[in-house]
Amino acid sequence: MKAIESAFGIRVSEDDVRESRTLGELSSYLRSRKADRSSEQLQRAAIFYRLRIGLREVCGISPASLADDIRLDTFFPRARRQDQWIALGDAAQLNLPSLTHPRWLAIVLLAVFLLAMGVGIGLFWSGWTTGQRLFALSVAPFWPFMLWWMSLFFTRGLARSFPHDCQTFGQLVHESARINPMEHPASLNTGHDESSTDDELVWNLLHSLIAAETGHSMDDVSPQTQISEIF
Repeated sequence: MKAIESAFGIRVSEDDVRESRTLGELSSYLRSRKADRSSEQLQRAAIFYRLRIGLREVCGISPASLADDIRLDTFFPRARRQDQWIALGDAAQLNLPSLTHPRWLAIVLLAVFLLAMGVGIGLFWSGWTTGQRLFALSVAPFWPFMLWWMSLFFTRGLARSFPHDCQTFGQLVHESARINPMEHPASLNTGHDESSTDDELVWNLLHSLIAAETGHSMDDVSPQTQISEIF
């Protein structure tokens, strides 16, 4: 109850919950009682709980050990980081910020291609005509960068660094909220054909919160889930 009250900014009594037979009905009750919570706040809170679910399933992280300032590399070792990062996105059902290449790798690849291009031009410079030299000078600057980007693409499996603005759990929540747009309205099957965007956000938050707090999988929680099965 305390988690629901904190997430939605309202007081919820056990009697109010008992009057709702399903989570869909509880969602309708919360929508009618929705306090001063913006759509962005509802979305961010839902993503917070989804990431908690993902970290629980992928890394075995206890919710009590999560704080906004905890560093991601604490529970994502570099050796298995990419596989775990993909698994986290799948478990949380979110698009996550992409891991990046180490800066040293990008610098080394660029330096190698610039050096190779310089050596190549130097070896053939003496035997080229003036026209060939002018062509080489006009084309040469583009080849290293093209080869550099191609190399980064083919070495994307080595991308294991967190983006510079996504080093902590709080930053991950913020960035995930930024790149995951609010979902379109959808029916909650509670007697209405459609619900507003805020209605859907309320359900998304309740859905994620219930799954995170009770240890259930998100696929096991639906508007038809009986309250008695959860509480």
